[in-house]
Amino acid sequence: MKMFRSLQLNSAILITVVYFLLCNPILGFSQNIEKNNAEPDTTRAIALFQKTKEASNYGNYDSTELWLRQALPLFKSAGLWQYQVRSYHILSGVYYRTGKADLAGHFLDTALQVLTVKTDSSDLLYAPYYHNRATVFYVLGNYPEAKNLFLKAIGIYNTYPDSLRQKVISSYNNLTG
Repeated sequence: MKMFRSLQLNSAILITVVYFLLCNPILGFSQNIEKNNAEPDTTRAIALFQKTKEASNYGNYDSTELWLRQALPLFKSAGLWQYQVRSYHILSGVYYRTGKADLAGHFLDTALQVLTVKTDSSDLLYAPYYHNRATVFYVLGNYPEAKNLFLKAIGIYNTYPDSLRQKVISSYNNLTG
């Protein structure tokens, strides 16, 4: 029984010392804690984003969707539009692979809306979104819109170096599909 009381007393002393060290403004630890808590959730959002890439590669689409939906508001509040766009793009891929082409199209459209506000429509960033949105239109049977977007993607890819020619060939193949 003495040993148990001794452990209780030692635990209480330890907790008090730790609390004192962390909360004592003279030592400066409390300011560091406040500063760390005051940082935006950018680090958390990026960590969630990194987890989604691995989960998506392994076909774990439920986790991918969950983590992206948690990260998106954090990216938006931090002004990280590139991560927003990429997150919407990945979400569209999740829905496309799970047979929900209409939702895939919705998230590609959302990504394009963010891009439209932030960049010029001839920017290389647009090409994969046009290409993927065209693919969704094609799957949904909207061939004229698919053709229009495949041609837009090809037009953008053709203005960039030869390293992107494979993307152009892929868009042409889908167009003639």
